[in-house]
Amino acid sequence: MDMLQDIGVNHVALNLRFNRVDIETTLKHLADEMLPDFTE
Repeated sequence: MDMLQDIGVNHVALNLRFNRVDIETTLKHLADEMLPDFTE
């Protein structure tokens, strides 16, 4: 995500339609690993 921000990307869409992991695990991962980067 930092690399995308560095090159000027301001928006990212996540398509979970073809995700192979169950949605609960995916959302937990996003909440634990990715969302904290957006609180700074």
